[in-house]
Amino acid sequence: MREITIKKTDKTTVKITSPWLSIADAAAYLGISRAEFYRLVADNVPAKGFGIARRYHVDQLDKYEDKNHDEK
Repeated sequence: MREITIKKTDKTTVKITSPWLSIADAAAYLGISRAEFYRLVADNVPAKGFGIARRYHVDQLDKYEDKNHDEK
């Protein structure tokens, strides 16, 4: 399992070994705010769970980022 390093908005760094990220961690992983994540990403990437318990898989976030980057 790969280790993911995420830089939070408060300048702290978190290492995560699970491929499933919370909304806050997924936003930090993509380098955007949580508000931007809700607006741009949340409904366009498959997730498990619901509400604040939703989790996003790193591979799906990478696919979204690759697709989104190609469209720019």
